[in-house]
Amino acid sequence: MRFSPCNGAQWTLDTTFRGSMYGYGAVDQYGYTVALDGEWAAVGAYGKNPGSGDFTGEVRIYRKVAGIWTDFQVVRASNGFFYDWFGASLALDGNRLVVGAQRADNYSGASFVGGEAYVFDFDTPSSPGVWSETAQLFPPQGAVGAYFSSSI
Repeated sequence: MRFSPCNGAQWTLDTTFRGSMYGYGAVDQYGYTVALDGEWAAVGAYGKNPGSGDFTGEVRIYRKVAGIWTDFQVVRASNGFFYDWFGASLALDGNRLVVGAQRADNYSGASFVGGEAYVFDFDTPSSPGVWSETAQLFPPQGAVGAYFSSSI
C-alpha cells in the first residue's frame, strides 16, 4: 500500500501493490520490504523462487506515470542462488536501488553467509530505459555469519 498526504492533516490510500496479482504466495514474502522515492516504488519478495531455488528472491519495481502506479520491471541478482534472501532489505534514491541479500554465500560457494548487496541503476548508457545491475558489494573476506546488507 502507498499513502499520500491529503491537505497536510490526513493520509489517504494512494494505491495497493498486490502480490497475488503476480502469483506471489505467502512463502514469497512479497512486501516484506518496500522502498519509495518520487515516481519509483520497489517491493521485495525475498522468498521468491524465480528458478534458482527457494528464497533466492526478487524485487518488483513500479513506476508512477500520470498519477497511476504501473508494474515496470522485476530485478534479480545476476548470481542468485537458493536461500540468498535477495530483497530482504532495500534502499531507493532517485535512479539508484540497493538490494540486500543478507544470506548470500559469496566465497567460492562455501556456506559463510557473509551477505551481499547489489546496486541497480536506471537508464544507464549501456541499458537505457531499464534498471540494470551495476555493482555488487561484499563484506570483508572472512566475515563468516556477518549477514552483510541485512539493513540498508
